[in-house]
Amino acid sequence: MERGFSPIGPYPGAKVRWKAKHSICGGIVYITLNTVRNPRTKPGSCANCSSNAPTSEADAIKIMKKAGLKPLVKFPGYDEPWKSLHKKCGSTVRPRLHSIKAGGNGCRKCGFIQSAIKRTTENDVAIAELRSAGFEPLEQFAGVRIGWKSRCLTCKKVSSPQLGSIRAGRGCQYCANNVRLVHEEAFVRMKKFGVTPLVPYKSAVTPWKSRCMTCGKVVSPKLNSVQSGQGACKYCSKVYVDPKEAVKMMIKNGIEPKEPYTNSITPWKCKCLVCGRIVYPQYSSVRQGRGGCRYCAPTYVSPIEAVLKGPWNLLC
Repeated sequence: MERGFSPIGPYPGAKVRWKAKHSICGGIVYITLNTVRNPRTKPGSCANCSSNAPTSEADAIKIMKKAGLKPLVKFPGYDEPWKSLHKKCGSTVRPRLHSIKAGGNGCRKCGFIQSAIKRTTENDVAIAELRSAGFEPLEQFAGVRIGWKSRCLTCKKVSSPQLGSIRAGRGCQYCANNVRLVHEEAFVRMKKFGVTPLVPYKSAVTPWKSRCMTCGKVVSPKLNSVQSGQGACKYCSKVYVDPKEAVKMMIKNGIEPKEPYTNSITPWKCKCLVCGRIVYPQYSSVRQGRGGCRYCAPTYVSPIEAVLKGPWNLLC
């Protein structure tokens, strides 16, 4: 048979219990071949040695003594607290037999001490790893994925690398030349693109209030956008229209806006300064030289003229 069982007697069938000996504990069991072959059956266990197998009081006492515990009362049951003496620390404890069979030590006080020792060991190992990577820790270790304030022993700069990143082979961001730009360097880069920053630098993806050195207007470009070629001044790049400049341009073309500017393609209510009529030109059309007043346009034909000049008048 499979999975640690030695059959005793002839094969009775896959669904019939077959007497067998468990090679691990030596116990005699009656188990079907289908049960042994079932993927859900835990390999290497039987009804005699499994963690929840029925246990006699004599066997229970042996298990407790092996775990360093001396029972002080009769065996109460598999899942009941069992008053015992922990020989290592002398404390009176009440563990359950199933927790002892599962690997517990039965003493909460000693368990806390072991956990503290384990954590201390982890902290010491983490410090050793950090130092071997060329850092000196400046605060307590908090976790593998948490930034750990440290000083690089090469460049002497302070950063907060993650232990997980160090284990992955990464080192000091300053020594690797991938640190975030400082204000002075970012300031110089922005001026190269024609704008002068007006406030301190925060990051490459934060809008940075600046003044355009060409048109003098205040804009807020992002450094990464400017470096990717999008232009620093939205006014000079013709992607944005200043409402005040739009009004000036419309008046220059003989029409006076009667409502605030919306955008370049929305009809804009205006008054023609020549004929006095209300018209609705688009800013983009006026800027392209198409004129703002359709009544003053040379090609305009009034409804009366259309009637008088229509082809039907030829029949009269």
